[in-house]
Amino acid sequence: MLYASCATVFVILLDLIRNHGAGSFLSEYIALITTFADTTGPIMRKMELHDLTQGLGVFVMYYLYCARNKQWYVVEFICAAFFFSTGLKRIDVLAILAALLVGIIYDAVSERMKTAFLAVIVSGMFIFSYLYLYLIKKGWYQPLMDYFGIDTMSRGYLYDFFKEYYEMSPAFLGYGIRYIFKIRNDYKTTGVGTYVPGMAHNDIMTHFIELGFWGFIYWLWSNTWYKVSAVKKKFGSRASGFMLLTVIYTFITYLTDNTFFYYSINIVAHITVIAYVDEHRLVQEEGSL
Repeated sequence: MLYASCATVFVILLDLIRNHGAGSFLSEYIALITTFADTTGPIMRKMELHDLTQGLGVFVMYYLYCARNKQWYVVEFICAAFFFSTGLKRIDVLAILAALLVGIIYDAVSERMKTAFLAVIVSGMFIFSYLYLYLIKKGWYQPLMDYFGIDTMSRGYLYDFFKEYYEMSPAFLGYGIRYIFKIRNDYKTTGVGTYVPGMAHNDIMTHFIELGFWGFIYWLWSNTWYKVSAVKKKFGSRASGFMLLTVIYTFITYLTDNTFFYYSINIVAHITVIAYVDEHRLVQEEGSL
């Protein structure tokens, strides 16, 4: 899947070079990298392939965490990193770095402390999620981003719209799965109903609105603690360590995007875990011969 993803981005890249010239493409790419996506020209905006780029981010994380002294590892890492960088998004880089940091700490703690460490990480994700939702509900999100000089690409406007759809209360039971998509699609196709300016670009808020206070707890638990614990029970702590990395990575993307239903990032997140488990199984078998 790495090769298919890279090939897809490469074809789009060649088409943009054909239409706009190699010089224009290169100058915008350099500006994108040197300003850390603060300056994104019209050509590079067309390289923002969202879930495909975020899927490549998982591969970048995989090769950094599973570094091996093999030539093809280096080549594949360079390919993944380059094509990931052409659609650079700051939140994805932050997600990779945060996930790797958590993975390093997870590997460093003793076996008996890994479950406790996981409990601390998951608890932190729960607390952060509810504080994040409270921040949006109070209308403090955009002022905070403005204070730090962060361009939210109109997300503050969207969040101010959707904050009216939920309450920070155990009595809030939600509107049902895919509710936001439904009301937006109904208005776009029939012109009837509530005007929705766009998708929420925030899976944390989307699932809280749709699943409610208690449903959101189950959703977050099943996508954090349950996933990592199940892999640990079945394949051991080494495999669960990489599962934890993918959980951290996807969770951070949920904060500013609708990645929970994206194809590439989710399929790659699970394929790489399977590959990691299989590779370490093979290493263990070779060591036992």
